[in-house]
Amino acid sequence: VRICTTSLKNRFSPSEKWSWVERFLGRKAAEDMIICNDKTLIKASFLIDDRPEIIGAVTPEWKHILFTQPYNLDRKTHRFTWDDTFNTTNYA
Repeated sequence: VRICTTSLKNRFSPSEKWSWVERFLGRKAAEDMIICNDKTLIKASFLIDDRPEIIGAVTPEWKHILFTQPYNLDRKTHRFTWDDTFNTTNYA
């Protein structure tokens, strides 16, 4: 499991994200974090993200799982929450 985040298009700098992840999830999670502008280039099985549409240079190989946020509640899809237990068979 890796954290994949974009940082150049928002107000948080990479160092602020690094500090937050290290503080709340530990140094290993921060060291393994991927910071990129285009998540479609990441090779993975699943991407849990709060953005309803992930647009990038290529068609991603991962399955997108929408993480619940107030601004995406209108989406007619299953949304993942902090209360969910992740089971890949639910998203195959």
